[in-house]
Amino acid sequence: MEKWLKIVVFSEVLVTVVVLLFGFNSKTPNPIPCVNLGTNGVQFLKSLVGKWQGTAISTPLGQMPYDLEFKSLAKNVVKGESNTNGQVIHTWIFRLSSDNTLSLDFHSTFGNSWAQGLCVTKVDPVKGLLFSDGKPVALKVWVKSTSDASHNIWQAEILLRDMPHVDITAQRLKLK
Repeated sequence: MEKWLKIVVFSEVLVTVVVLLFGFNSKTPNPIPCVNLGTNGVQFLKSLVGKWQGTAISTPLGQMPYDLEFKSLAKNVVKGESNTNGQVIHTWIFRLSSDNTLSLDFHSTFGNSWAQGLCVTKVDPVKGLLFSDGKPVALKVWVKSTSDASHNIWQAEILLRDMPHVDITAQRLKLK
């Protein structure tokens, strides 16, 4: 690899690790109110459970398979895990609270980073649910669960510093 490319890749990884470690490990309250999803929160959690096959289309490490499985841990708690060929493990834990707000705890072994207590701060009909803690340098995650005639589709876009970082699409045959 050319020296300049190594420097660019190293700088992106370093910045990512610093932002991941310091940018969203804070436990301070979310300055943006969390959205009450009503009954849509329960429907969202139910739509996740099961095995998905997908691809992380865009990542700092390049494109890679992104198969994941979501399991119900308790009432209104769903955990998903993706082991992308041993390169990076992502853990997604979605929780629906009694006030119908949905939160996300996200862990990535890339930089051993955690984002805890991100909540839905925006709902967009095209992009899905935006999980955020309201801090400009922190991680934000768009998640969408939809379906077409034959497949359920799960999409996630992870943003760092409001810039695209990882883009994931997974699908499975529609449950009958």
